[in-house]
Amino acid sequence: MSKKILIIDDSDFIRKVVVSSVKKAGFDPIEARNGTEGLDATQENELSLIICDVNMEGMSGLEFVTRLRETDGKSHLPVIMLTTESGKEHEAEIKSQGIKAWLEKPFRQDVLLDAIAQHIL
Repeated sequence: MSKKILIIDDSDFIRKVVVSSVKKAGFDPIEARNGTEGLDATQENELSLIICDVNMEGMSGLEFVTRLRETDGKSHLPVIMLTTESGKEHEAEIKSQGIKAWLEKPFRQDVLLDAIAQHIL
């Protein structure tokens, strides 16, 4: 049975790109269009990793991670953030959330797969 990776992004295009990369690497992708769907998916699936966009409507990726960390049995899940932001201030905020890695969009598939390999449970 392949490991499940939750992909949360409000962009259909980005989500499909990540899903394709994850499938090619032999993982089982679960999709969510926003943080609320993402939190539901964490309750419905045994996950090995989460890939999440930072900037989403309704619930930001950082808010999603905060709520995930408060969830019993799910706080240990590694998270890779996808972002269009850059700079030390943004990097510090991401690190403060215990996020394992972040990739700036656009990202290369090999860099994404390397980050997954380094952090997947």
